[in-house]
Amino acid sequence: MPKALIVAWSRSCHQLRQWLIEPGQTMRLKEQIRQLDQGRRLACTVGVFYFSHRYAALSLSTAAGILALSSLALISKQGWEKSNNAIINIGITSGLVLYSAWTFSQLYGQAANYENYSRKYVLANDLIATIESAVANGSAQISANQEPTTLNLASKPDMAKLIGHVDERLRVINKPEFTGDASFAEDSFHTIRGFIKPGVPEQPTPSR
Repeated sequence: MPKALIVAWSRSCHQLRQWLIEPGQTMRLKEQIRQLDQGRRLACTVGVFYFSHRYAALSLSTAAGILALSSLALISKQGWEKSNNAIINIGITSGLVLYSAWTFSQLYGQAANYENYSRKYVLANDLIATIESAVANGSAQISANQEPTTLNLASKPDMAKLIGHVDERLRVINKPEFTGDASFAEDSFHTIRGFIKPGVPEQPTPSR
């Protein structure tokens, strides 16, 4: 737990003891803050990982797309037979790079996974701020069944509700979520294979 959180929590524990809160509830709230901070750091690390790879894939796709379109424009202007082999090779290579970058971006769900862990980070950060404000002010406002509820931390039942509320959110934060889609890659493979190896044309039926 960061030093700032430790100092803040030491003051908070003194305030909780004045309210005669159960020691077990105090320790559980402290453990929740530790788990939230750990979940926030993990979500930040995973989110940055997917964001950096997504940014790299987009940059590579943009550069490859520009090269592919430029090569295609030159080939269409000069004709396939008159075009330089280097231009043709650049066009083919950049097209394959463009397709590969886009395929891996979708296959590993870079955009979706980045969004998932961004939400986890925000949720963990908001919960830490909620607990710290609740201990400082003696009350907390949470949403139960889509209705705002104000909890009095001097009340043991309300403290139990706050702990239960945080536990529910902790399950969401700590649940691993990784998404990806390989179906589009299979469809694209079959489509490309159809262009490379077209089916045998149907033989005409001889007329009698």
